[in-house]
Amino acid sequence: MLYSEERPFMLGGSLGLAGLHYTSIDGGTTSDAAVGYSARLGFGLTSRLLFLIEINGAASSVPDTYYQGNSVAYDQTIYDLGLQAFLTRKFFLRGGLGLGNIKQWDDLGTFRSGETGFAMTGSAGLELLQGYNWSLEIAGQFIGGFYRDQRWSSGAVNIGFNFF
Repeated sequence: MLYSEERPFMLGGSLGLAGLHYTSIDGGTTSDAAVGYSARLGFGLTSRLLFLIEINGAASSVPDTYYQGNSVAYDQTIYDLGLQAFLTRKFFLRGGLGLGNIKQWDDLGTFRSGETGFAMTGSAGLELLQGYNWSLEIAGQFIGGFYRDQRWSSGAVNIGFNFF
């Protein structure tokens, strides 16, 4: 199988199973099952190091405790700049810092609330399949956002596809 270690440019994305966790400043917490997602644009700095522009996040939908019969959706999206380093030909670490955005809306699509704050991301993964200019990866992903009076985090296991 042919494989290129040079990645002057990379375009990738992933989707997976996640958990979304919320902690308010007064100590209240909640956790829900979610969908984890990411999209990235990378530029090769060396054969094993990429500079990344990323979007990472998790979204969940749960029954609304205030209005029975309805549901409410939560989403945390992180817009960050980061690095991806290959420690071996297939194993990588990825991380970044940026802005986080949390949103809440009801099942009718009505926006309820949102907030922006500091955020960070981190992933460890393995490229399961590698072609000359593509790869299929599995990665554990963590994202965390720090907002005015609340903290949001999620952990996910994502399957991703990259072109380079």
